[in-house]
Amino acid sequence: MRNQIDFYICDDPPNIKCKTLLLLQEPLLIAIHKQIKIPQALRQCAVSHAGLFDQEHAPRVLDISLFQDIPFIDYYTGTVMYKKTQAIVGNHRAAPIRIINAKNALFHFRLASRGVGALIMRVSAAKEVFTREDDLSYFLLDHEAAKHKIYLCSNTERKHSPIMQDFLSVCQSICGEYTST
Repeated sequence: MRNQIDFYICDDPPNIKCKTLLLLQEPLLIAIHKQIKIPQALRQCAVSHAGLFDQEHAPRVLDISLFQDIPFIDYYTGTVMYKKTQAIVGNHRAAPIRIINAKNALFHFRLASRGVGALIMRVSAAKEVFTREDDLSYFLLDHEAAKHKIYLCSNTERKHSPIMQDFLSVCQSICGEYTST
């Protein structure tokens, strides 16, 4: 045993030599408390909590600049969600609300639900954390960076056990093809 890793799951494309499989891709949204003033053009794209369960027919925000005067709650610097926020609304937003040393996403969700600022988050998190009674509007985005991706990475230099090979084969058959990085 040489203490090698068989596989790992990550939400950032790996920067090491491995076989990579995209396991999951989920859309991101922007949650904004209804007390925060938003432009009329943006209001027309608002989705209710119930609308999150029928995303196929929900409107999408095409013009990210509509968010330019809305304060956003930033995630902890360097995290995937921080990078996503920068990529999506970095050039089109008011000064961010920085929470010093807050690494807990649930804390950010609670701030958004109290009207402190807008927040970018995964659709599944919004469905789980918020309810109909929360006074929030949701905005689905038509933006390349508005996707949260989860990868399965496996060691290319290791001979895997039969069980591990079966696990990787099942993942591959469900999710698609591996790419080597």
